[in-house]
Amino acid sequence: MKNRKLVIVAFLLAACMMLAIGYAALNESLEVDGTAEIRKDAAESVYDANIYFTNAEVLTVVADKNTTSINADNKDKVSFTAGSLAKVGDYVEFRYEVSNFNTDLAALLTTTLTANATLAKDDNGTESSIDPSMFTVTYEWDKTTVSPAVGDQPGKAYLTVRVTLNETPQSYIKGSFTLTIGVTSTDPQ
Repeated sequence: MKNRKLVIVAFLLAACMMLAIGYAALNESLEVDGTAEIRKDAAESVYDANIYFTNAEVLTVVADKNTTSINADNKDKVSFTAGSLAKVGDYVEFRYEVSNFNTDLAALLTTTLTANATLAKDDNGTESSIDPSMFTVTYEWDKTTVSPAVGDQPGKAYLTVRVTLNETPQSYIKGSFTLTIGVTSTDPQ
């Protein structure tokens, strides 16, 4: 009877240790929050409300933590989260449709990217910095200009954003980045 109790206690301790190890392994991942914004500082006043994001979608679904949406109050902004990136080479892609409702051609002037990573919170909520090369954010446009609207049909361009894990995390890592897109009108020839 005593041996049986000892076996049961040993089994329960082993099960608890396995759960703790499994939980730690699941929490060794990267989560990246990002935003993309269309800036119209250099644009003519006609562009103030007529070129913006009209669709946002997750192309690569690795986990339910990958989300994207257009800002409800400001269609010039989108936000997205790439979560559960755990192995080197894991990635998530997002695709954004930019629509031009103007009758002028829109040039996509500049695209700038700011990215950083921080070691996510310990039990006290303290964060400390890590190597920023932990992940890479890249983007690609399908064209450099957005054609003018024809009637009520806008011209469209597509932006693909990819977040890739470069190093296997030893703990939960939280990163962030901002993508800024500059646009202006051009005189179509």
